[in-house]
Parts: sequence; structure tokens; C-alpha cells
Amino acid sequence: MNNIIPVSIVIFFKERTDHSVKLWCQTRQSQGTLHGLWEFPGGKIEAGENPEQAALRELGEEVDPQLIEMTKLDQFKIHPYSYEGNNICLYIFLCSVKKDMEILDRKGKWFEFDFDKGSQALKGEIPPENHRIIDELLEFLKVESYGIN
Repeated sequence: MNNIIPVSIVIFFKERTDHSVKLWCQTRQSQGTLHGLWEFPGGKIEAGENPEQAALRELGEEVDPQLIEMTKLDQFKIHPYSYEGNNICLYIFLCSVKKDMEILDRKGKWFEFDFDKGSQALKGEIPPENHRIIDELLEFLKVESYGIN
């Protein structure tokens, strides 16, 4: 039986309307099948870290160290899944962005997702499991104002 790999990710979102919300993604820079795809910042939880600490550390490493101090995270859900023979336990954190954060604009891209159409516009451009995560998040945000006015 394979070990479970704990991983934390952060989903930045902004500009929720009655019909859509914008989510931030960055391009994955690594070896393997996910290279070049749009994804959320995150990574494996290291020994001695809790999921939130890992999420903040990964933001500092992947995006900008200043984000560690200015980011308030809320845990959205725990999402187990299997990928390429690995069992992953994904801790998903949300962060509402109320004003423009220049670093995010430089390091990645905001994608607008229609609540009714879901993530299919990015088919082939995001990891397969992210479709499920995004679609579940869109269902949640469709009915919850959750931090966005």
C-alpha cells in the first residue's frame, strides 16, 4: 500500500459577481506530465509543519516571501485523490484578494470562471484533478459571498 503524501495549496480569488469569480494560477515549472500547466501554489507538507504553515512556506518559495506576512488563509477542504500511483491528501486553503497585489499579476494570471460553465474552458491547461477542485469551489462560491463584497 502506498503512503499518503500530504500537500497544501492556496487558491487566491477576487472579483466575485453573481455569475463568476477570478482565480489566480501560476505556471508549473517542474519535470513530469504537469510541467507548463496552470496550477495553484503549494507543495508537500514537511515534517514538523501543519498544513497552513506549509501553505504559507510554499507561497514564500513559489510566489514571494512578502506573501507570508500579508496572507490570511482559510481552509476550504481536505481533498484525497490518487495520481500516477501516489495517494495525495490535499489541504486546500482560500485567500480572498480585495485589492490588486502586483506580485500576483507579475508571477501568474487571473482566470475568470463562470459559475455555470465551470472549469472546462481550461481543459488541457490545468492538471486534471484541478477541474474537480475548481468546480467544487465554484459551487461553494456561487452561493456563499465568502469574503468578497
